[in-house]
Amino acid sequence: MNTPPDRRSPFEWSLAALRPSDADVARPSFMFKAGQASRQKAVWFWRCVAGGLGVVILVGGLAGFGMVQAEQQRAAATVAELLAAHAPRSTITTVPTPDLTDTPPAVVTRPVAPRHTPAAEEAPPSEIAAALERRRNILVGGLGLIPDAPPVFSPEVPKTTPTYPGVFAAPRVVKKPPPDPDPELDPP
Repeated sequence: MNTPPDRRSPFEWSLAALRPSDADVARPSFMFKAGQASRQKAVWFWRCVAGGLGVVILVGGLAGFGMVQAEQQRAAATVAELLAAHAPRSTITTVPTPDLTDTPPAVVTRPVAPRHTPAAEEAPPSEIAAALERRRNILVGGLGLIPDAPPVFSPEVPKTTPTYPGVFAAPRVVKKPPPDPDPELDPP
């Protein structure tokens, strides 16, 4: 508006006539809002970062939960297979008869040996199922879930150690009396 007053347009005259109002401008709140508006991009950036990390944690938790469920299903299937392998089976076999009269074919049932015959030292299925459950718990929960071994006490002392009295005792220490002071060293 550096134009001389005689060459001003009506719009410029109306702008020149404007005067600031005496509104109460609270300087602290005005400065706070200005600073808040200047940091809006940074605030949105960190909000997006936090939201993204939240989504990653949620997806990881759901994936971990799915892996635990899959492990439980595999363990249940393994236990079912072990129990089914140890269960006695019987098969039905039909024997054809040469005469095709009104008599139905004879049905013969006989027990069939299981595919795997357990050895004498093999554990029963309930112990196998408990061991598989313990294994799954250790894999999921960590090494802190490993049960402690029971203490082993042997009623017999090994034959390689000597068994006379006092073998396992500490050696006896005899306390000696303090020596007598030397009379030659004391001054009269």
